[in-house]
Order: sequence, then C-alpha cells, then structure tokens
Amino acid sequence: MNNRVTRALAITMLFLLVLTPTLSAQVPTESLSTDPYWGVFVQCKTLKNGEYRVVMGYLWEGSEDLPLDRSDLNKTGISGRLPQTFKPGRHTFTLKTSHDQFVWTVRALGRTKTTTFGAPNVSECPYWGIFVDCVLPDDNGYKVRFGYKWDGDQPLILERSDLNRQSAVTGTVPQVFEPGRHTFDIYVNDLNNIVWTVNAQGKGKTTTGSPNYQTICQAPTPEPTPVTAKYNTAIGDRVWLDDNGDGIQDAGEANMPDVTVTLLDDEGSELGQRVTGPTGFYIFTGLMAGRYQLRFDLPEGYAFSLENRGGDEYIDSDVDEEGLTDLFTVGDDTIDYRWDAGLVPDSGQFPPEGRTVLALPLVILGD
Repeated sequence: MNNRVTRALAITMLFLLVLTPTLSAQVPTESLSTDPYWGVFVQCKTLKNGEYRVVMGYLWEGSEDLPLDRSDLNKTGISGRLPQTFKPGRHTFTLKTSHDQFVWTVRALGRTKTTTFGAPNVSECPYWGIFVDCVLPDDNGYKVRFGYKWDGDQPLILERSDLNRQSAVTGTVPQVFEPGRHTFDIYVNDLNNIVWTVNAQGKGKTTTGSPNYQTICQAPTPEPTPVTAKYNTAIGDRVWLDDNGDGIQDAGEANMPDVTVTLLDDEGSELGQRVTGPTGFYIFTGLMAGRYQLRFDLPEGYAFSLENRGGDEYIDSDVDEEGLTDLFTVGDDTIDYRWDAGLVPDSGQFPPEGRTVLALPLVILGD
C-alpha cells in the first residue's frame, strides 16, 4: 500500500512541474500594453562599387506622429538620415555604407527595439523602373502611355505614385506594382511636361511625357490589360526559420522562401495562392472586406513552430499544427500585416521539440 501511495505522489509532482511553466508562459507582460504597435526592419540591399545601399523601414500603427526617444546606429561612416519621428503607416529609407553589418536601435513608448543589417543574410533588392512607352496626339489632347517594370515575385506597394498635374488628367496611376512589365494610358489636354513620380524601396524615380516624344502610339494592340485591383484591402506577412523554436521572430532568424500560402474564404474555398519570395514575405492585394483564413504548406523536413506566443501578434507564429490560421475579419482599405508562420526542423520525435505533453495524475484503484 505504501508503494502505491509513493508512486501516486511522484506522478502528481511530475504533473505540477510540467504544468506550472506552461501556465505562467500564457500571460506575457507585453500583452498588457494598449499602445499602438511599432516595429523596425531591414528590407533589402544593393551592392554597387563596394558600397551597400540598405533599405531600412518602420511600421507605426498610431494615427499621429510618434516622436522617438532614441534612433541611432552603432557604427559611424554611414550616410543617410535616420527618422527621429515615425509617421503613421509603413515607410522605408535608404542608408549607404561600406560596413557589412550594423545595428539600428530605436526607443519609443517605453520600449527599445533593434534591427540588424548583416550583408550575407539580407536579400538583394529587386529592380523596378518607370518609363513613357509612347505618346499619341489627337483632337482632344494627348494620350500618354506610361509603364513600369518590377522584377520582384510579389506585388510591390508604393510609398508614392502621383502626377504633377493630376487635376488636368483623365486616368489614374497604379499604387501597387504587379510583377512583370505593364503599361497604362493617361489622357491630358496639355502635354507640357507631365511628370510621374514614384517612391518605393527607399528610392524615388520620375519619368516625363512631352510633345516632342518621338515614339507615337500605334492602334490598340491585343496585349493583355493590366489587372487593376477593385478593392484596396491587403493581407500578408512572413514565413521564417524559428531557430530557437520559441514561436517568436528574433533578430537574425532566417527567411523561408518558396513556401506556398493559400487564401481561403469563411467557407474554406480557395481564393488564391502566393509563394514566399527571398525575404520570406507574401501578400494578397485587391481584396474586399470580409472573413478570411490562411493555409501554409509545410516544406518537407520541417514542422510548424509554437502558436500565438509572446503577446505581440506581429512577430509571433499564427498557424496550428495543420498550417491553418484562425478565421479573421478585415475591413475596407486595410493592410493587415500580422499573419506569420514559424518553421522548425522536424526531428521526428513525439512530442515535437518545444511542445509539452502534460502528465495526468494516476488514480490507483483498489484490489
């Protein structure tokens, strides 16, 4: 009888030891914050004549400007202007340096965050450019066929895209670049230096139509018309390799390219697919408000990381063991960048590394 009691007490103590850290980890202190989210990141790099152009950025979800308590680099000899105030939304800027590694440190709202540029771990910036394809004078003025080329494998959301005389123009310029080469037509009464200005990836470019442009537009051709988004909501974010298996994106953890992400409606029907690029990012654009769900395909040799850890929904992993997110709702004109998936190497053991199986107390019945 004494041996049975001893075994039952031992099993109960094991249960308490396993359960206690699991329960305490479910109440992160960061989840108590009511401040809007802000974060910093390194987007991509370009190497030219031994000097890096590094596209950095930040995201601030407040409705007013956020003054920073600190914004500095840990090395000198880096040209470019660091922001000292965050504007609402997502913004990028470019730094030039010969260093192959440096750290940007920012402090605001009582929190400090860093992002590290390490040349071998940062992908090259895909090329983008704009141009005037042709001009056609007619009785009502001029038709100007503008165009753009974007070498990325995911849509590029522009920081700026406008004409210098919008009030005298019929037609609109794109606010998102789809992969590939595309053209669109603008109609103006006066073709006196109509200028299209675009900012993206920390660069600004312009192209100008004028009456002296030599290429005359031909009659309409059967080339496909670029797809224009009917709605303005976007959903996306990142797939990454969760080195320490904690379910949280940490500095220096690698991107996971070539992962297929499927967008589902609230009945489980497939609406479209994206494949993560070299930066691990994906995005679905041109969506209407509604309820959606995402499904991430699991690459061979990997398992999904822990779900909903750390209290910051912008840097955690949001998928269950089947690769599905919860159903979620987005509104009109919304950019929802918080749906991430962390991956860990699949060791083949059970339970997977980082997951806990609770031991329940053993009840001993009488003879």
